[in-house]
Amino acid sequence: MRVYYFALALCAALAGVTITASEPAESAIPLGSVHDAAKHQDGVHFERSLMAAEATNHEARSPVGEDLMLVVEPMAPKVKSWAERFAQLVTNLRLRWEVKALAKQIRRQAVTKEDPNYSADFLIRLMTAEQADGLATLYMKEGKGDTPEVALANVLAGTYGDEAMVRALITHSFARESVEGMGVGRVQSAMIARWEAGDCTLETMIKWILGVDSHFPDHQFFNPVVFKLLSAAGSASSPDVVYKALFKHFGNDVRRFADVLEAAESRDFHDHKAVRECARWLESWQKVNLNGAAMI
Repeated sequence: MRVYYFALALCAALAGVTITASEPAESAIPLGSVHDAAKHQDGVHFERSLMAAEATNHEARSPVGEDLMLVVEPMAPKVKSWAERFAQLVTNLRLRWEVKALAKQIRRQAVTKEDPNYSADFLIRLMTAEQADGLATLYMKEGKGDTPEVALANVLAGTYGDEAMVRALITHSFARESVEGMGVGRVQSAMIARWEAGDCTLETMIKWILGVDSHFPDHQFFNPVVFKLLSAAGSASSPDVVYKALFKHFGNDVRRFADVLEAAESRDFHDHKAVRECARWLESWQKVNLNGAAMI
């Protein structure tokens, strides 16, 4: 904007100089007065220097600059608005294309029956929250569920299987990353809602969890994601039911269960609140003293 003003102002200055230099002969200096001619020439140079300095002054001092600002300034908000709308349009089109590509990939994997564990894990690691939301909305429109969340869970479970989804969610949890605002977070919420509303038992969920690794560490049952999955099982009506199922899994062995709780308490990325509540439950239910003051 300043460049345009400068060019216009400079043209105006040059025009003024041209007019001054081409005045009628009557205003010229008498030929006989060399001294007066020199003084006049100095005056012209001085006048030109003043005009040049004035041309580089702030645009508010020039009527040309003022006129230009009157034209340009009202356009700025509109140009900004157009740019923002265009950027949003491009983003929406790109997201729509990405969602369609993901849906196509999932349909292909449902037909080819590729390794469901690998495919499910690969999918949720790469998918963004926006893509997951787009898939959920697309599947709901296709009649895969009454809500976007249910539709997404139904398609993923139908394509890869519930056990593969459990494995993928737990495997991702080992990275100790927050899932908030990520595609895996959307998938986790959808799958947990599915298992809460379904007939998945705690015994079945424990079996799926143990299938993640043949040497699955006992303390990982108190990994926040794993404990959420346990609590999501349809038969898990309360935390006490989860604690009782775990106690049964550990052979109703108080000492072994206490060791698991102690190991879980010593890990940073574990649900310490659940560990302490479970320790209190075990002491109350079995009428024992675990001597675990740190846990309680």
